[in-house]
Amino acid sequence: MRKNRLVVLAFCFVAVISGISAGQGLCVGNDGFSNGPCCTPAQTNFPAFPPMQIGGTGACILNCSLESQYQIGVSLNPVQVLCDYWIIQLTVNAPQYAIPNQFLVAKYARTWREQLGNVNYQVWRFLVNGDLQYVTPALVGTGCPVPLSALAPYNLPVHFIGSLDYALDCASGAWSVAFNLTHLCPTDMHAPFSARPIPAATLWPKRTYHLVAPAFFNFNQLCAEPSGQIFGESVRHSRMIPGLPYTCLNEAHVMGGVLQTVTNDCACTDPTPVVPPNRNVHQTLNGTVGCQGLAVGFNSVPVAGILPTGLRGTKLGMYLPAAANVYPGNECVTVYLGVMAYGGICPSPVPITPFHIVAGVGTTGGFPAFLFDTPVAAVNANKFLDLENMLVLSNAAGGFTLGFGAVFASDVVWNLNMF
Repeated sequence: MRKNRLVVLAFCFVAVISGISAGQGLCVGNDGFSNGPCCTPAQTNFPAFPPMQIGGTGACILNCSLESQYQIGVSLNPVQVLCDYWIIQLTVNAPQYAIPNQFLVAKYARTWREQLGNVNYQVWRFLVNGDLQYVTPALVGTGCPVPLSALAPYNLPVHFIGSLDYALDCASGAWSVAFNLTHLCPTDMHAPFSARPIPAATLWPKRTYHLVAPAFFNFNQLCAEPSGQIFGESVRHSRMIPGLPYTCLNEAHVMGGVLQTVTNDCACTDPTPVVPPNRNVHQTLNGTVGCQGLAVGFNSVPVAGILPTGLRGTKLGMYLPAAANVYPGNECVTVYLGVMAYGGICPSPVPITPFHIVAGVGTTGGFPAFLFDTPVAAVNANKFLDLENMLVLSNAAGGFTLGFGAVFASDVVWNLNMF
């Protein structure tokens, strides 16, 4: 029942389970989004992503410093429902709570290859979000590890954003996963402009909440965020129009741009005599996407008092596997929130909104990565930024509108690589 309700509420159309191409045991190559002219309907190519069980780590970050961390067990069961959408059944078991049989909305982002010595992986990245209900037997409402919004008198679902990478060992057929989920600062998630405003949240302790797997993750290892000259990869549209079939379109190539760090600070903090670590990074993003002779720009848009540069990253930390050849290697993770100006490059029966609230993930480091279909595919890429726009279902508007703080769908994805 909950799965059906989530699909209907998130997408406002009937989702039909798609056939998934076989590919377990060997890598399948390109995803199909570059096999035809940009902005035309795509013929996709995916393997069957298996259910996974994995150990992970949960954490509360207070004033940008690690307050508490604990072990979790995670199970993931993905089901493809549209050409670039999966619904992932999620269960999290923790010492003081459980998140049983909840669902993440997973928007497919892109695929690439990674190589470490003689080991070759193909990786598929999903950008995920979901409203998760906690089960908290006899838990005292201190705000950690369970957000105050999940407890009485609010009893709200907790909205998380993040990413999920499925990695297939091309020789052995063994699967690995790496995923992260983040509930941002209460002054973000429950601000007046959010989908779930709570005035009292301005007085709550300034915490963020995180679920990460695999478990070998160090929240105190704050390493470099992605930045630099952009050399690809793509912007991809899908048509999500009431009354018409949902359609995935072939990607348009990014022609260039720059992701530049302006400043670092702690954006989620109370006045304190202890100087917090610079867990937040404020960046500007500018780029150009091209399709069939047409070029359109996109750029971050500053929002006074909230997003001073238009794009803010929250550094989670770094994977530190005991064995050097364990996926995802020494990879750093940054979760993003921003506002983007982009009028769209694909023709559509209805105009695309010129502004977007965006969320996503940036990763740096890890194993050497190689791209399938950019003009410079042979270049080793290890700085990725993947963003999607947020379209929250609005009963008042009778469809999808710009929104933040509740489960959302997306019709634009930006996949960017930096030197």
